Amino acid sequence: MESVGLEGSPEIHQSFKEIWQKEKQNPQPSLKRSLWAFAKKNLILAVLFALLSEILFLSNILLLPSFISYLYDRSSPFWLGIVYSLVVVVTLLLGYVCSAQTYRHSIIMARRVICGVFGVLYEGILQLEGEVSSGEVVPYLLAFSDDFLKFCARVCFTVIALPKIILCLVFFGVYLGYYVISTVFVLILGLGVLLSWVMLLAKGTEEQNRYSKITGEMESEIFSNIKYIKSLGWEEYFIEKLSIVKNARIWDLVRHFRLFMHFLAPSTDVVLIAEAILFASTLRYLSPITTLTLFGLFGHVYLSYRFLILPLWFVNLTSKNLEPLESILLKKPARKANLSNEEVGRVVFKNVTLSWKEKIVLSDMSFEIEAGEFFIVIGAVASGKSTLLSSLVHASLVSSGSISTGGRISYLSQPWIPHGTIRDNITLSNKIVDEQLYQEVLSAVGLDEDLKHFKDGDLTIVTMGGQVLSGGQQQRIGIARALYSD
Repeated sequence: MESVGLEGSPEIHQSFKEIWQKEKQNPQPSLKRSLWAFAKKNLILAVLFALLSEILFLSNILLLPSFISYLYDRSSPFWLGIVYSLVVVVTLLLGYVCSAQTYRHSIIMARRVICGVFGVLYEGILQLEGEVSSGEVVPYLLAFSDDFLKFCARVCFTVIALPKIILCLVFFGVYLGYYVISTVFVLILGLGVLLSWVMLLAKGTEEQNRYSKITGEMESEIFSNIKYIKSLGWEEYFIEKLSIVKNARIWDLVRHFRLFMHFLAPSTDVVLIAEAILFASTLRYLSPITTLTLFGLFGHVYLSYRFLILPLWFVNLTSKNLEPLESILLKKPARKANLSNEEVGRVVFKNVTLSWKEKIVLSDMSFEIEAGEFFIVIGAVASGKSTLLSSLVHASLVSSGSISTGGRISYLSQPWIPHGTIRDNITLSNKIVDEQLYQEVLSAVGLDEDLKHFKDGDLTIVTMGGQVLSGGQQQRIGIARALYSD
């Protein structure tokens, strides 16, 4: 059995599933609250080990004056030097051991959280009977898992940044007295720069997630229809279409990286300015040994101050990545049709109302279709013919009433509608080469009437799978594509 951390994947999934099922009983269930209950033990241990490691490393700096004084004091006994050396070595070793434990518990926590979310999400999607597309789930799931795993250990170390800075300022006060007030004042002023930095990171991450969702949907539809694309020779079109989005994503990343670097330098310069002010005002009162100790303390302040607000950004990032996943998990599975009470091949609709995109399409229908009976559905454009057929396999369309079927039903839908405008789907380009042919094709398949119902006409954006179109409209677009390309 493949293990994650110290537990097997099935055990982790079962543990989190129990917590999540219990959380769903609350009036306002929260995926974040469930994950906290699931991972808080490892998180607390990781933070405690991080705090202990920082205290041990700081103690090395504070022992430095005593060790240097011993070297210059010839009257000190030899064994005292051995003790100082052992203390320095032992504290360093223990500090590294605690750091390793922080990494260990943070990685275990990240793996457990990711495994738990993957497990309950997979089960939830199976219960939704195809209501959720892979393009809707995969980008957010990958963004959440990648970011959580990448930053988890770093956040466990930086979450103690504020206590560490306060501790260093206390030591500054011991050595320098009231002169430390100037350092505190400068550091507080620098928090504005840090907040700007975090806001920039949050905005950049949000933009990257938006691009990830778009490219994820496009890649998902391309890979799922790759044979269809290659058989019609449409590779160049989709390469160009995908490249436009990816290039925009790269340029957005470069732009935010440049801004990030502009904010990063001032945020770290604040500590250097505080250090310069402090030493300029107190240098004549300090001994070389004390100055060396203060430089070591400022090194810790520098690193901690640089990532002081990283945990807040991480929590914000994780929350945004979890929101769409939480909405999927909280969806209620559609009612299933009765498959056992009818003769094989018989279909019974009883007071059925069908809805699509929260809009009632057909209401209060009751009829029976006997086994072997030939049944024809006739209706105007977008009157609900395809919705009626789809309701046999997608119970989510049924808002009231019941559908009973004897045996099992499979449904094959032929039209393929990639992400883009209606014009893109017909011409495989946003340009119309032959306007007359284009209009003739629209009229021949009846799309000219459909387009009158859309505000943007043939420039209406359709998502992967044609989610804003009826089944008949999707079929007409598929036929129009074939006619126009011919």
